[in-house]
Amino acid sequence: MSGRIDLDKKFKLKNSHLKVFVDEFMYWVDKYGMKDWEIVFSLTNTAEHDYNKVRADIGVDHEGKIAVVRLDKEWDGMDPSEHNLKRCAYHEATELLISKFVDICRSRTVTVAEIEEQSHRIIRILENVQFEPDYKTRKRKKNK
Repeated sequence: MSGRIDLDKKFKLKNSHLKVFVDEFMYWVDKYGMKDWEIVFSLTNTAEHDYNKVRADIGVDHEGKIAVVRLDKEWDGMDPSEHNLKRCAYHEATELLISKFVDICRSRTVTVAEIEEQSHRIIRILENVQFEPDYKTRKRKKNK
């Protein structure tokens, strides 16, 4: 995230910050093609849900396809600028993208086939989201 971090500074987040975060998160959910998820957002104290205080976190139920995304209502040391909020939202949306892969890697009963299936699922999404647009841009520049 951009900017210097001053841990003595505290920033209170408002619903307007949550809106920027949610809009960006949903942009990436759409871009990644994860439209089958029910996603709930809240502006909360993340330390109430975990041992660590973080700027945002996500909880995922893969069977029910439900994700709970929490944006902390107070950031220590980092201004909740548009850039920082959007970068944080991208981070959490990408965590949702790889969450199944992470879960199966933590499993003691994971198979090589499951790891391969999930890694290729992620790669295909990134090919569509990153490679194709980048390739087309570079090709246009080359042909000018």
